[in-house]
Amino acid sequence: MKPENKILINIIGTGYDVCVCELPPGLMDELGVGIAQEERSLGNLLFEDEFYKKYSISKTDTKNYESWKDFANNGIYRGANLAERGQLEIWFNRKRLITYQFNELINEGILFPLFDNQEQKLKELVSDKSNFVIGVQEKGHLAKFKMKIDTFIPGAFQLHIIEIFTPEKIIRLLHKITYAGNTLKSIKDDTVVTGTLFNWI
Repeated sequence: MKPENKILINIIGTGYDVCVCELPPGLMDELGVGIAQEERSLGNLLFEDEFYKKYSISKTDTKNYESWKDFANNGIYRGANLAERGQLEIWFNRKRLITYQFNELINEGILFPLFDNQEQKLKELVSDKSNFVIGVQEKGHLAKFKMKIDTFIPGAFQLHIIEIFTPEKIIRLLHKITYAGNTLKSIKDDTVVTGTLFNWI
């Protein structure tokens, strides 16, 4: 029986879990009540589920917000930030073929790019009414992809990158990887939340 060929991709570094949203009129006033009583910044309180339970912040006539991800009416994007330090490892049949540093994946100055990168700006993907980005920064083992293939073809990889511009930094979010047109699904991650993202766009 012929053994199955397997490819494994590990992504390790700094990533972001980002919600893009349009904040309804009056919501900031509701949030402000809790902010005033807690005497803490909105940037911290947004990510605490207890905050929403305590102040019953209205989402609709019948439902309240339960989490910061409930704001994501214009999309949730998660992935590695290629503009910060990190690496992508490719393993084939349990042997590491190569390790790329994130900056190598987006080096526009090289004659032959490593992969076929598809880049878009966040503004091209979301509603014109979107006015907020909230999210968390994560560090560690961001994703692990595994698939069975007959022949490994490096040129079949395509990286899908979203550029997000904030006052503090540029995020080049690797939010999707495809191989021969098929989207890879992560089977594992192991990260620690190390910061928050909270900006108007």
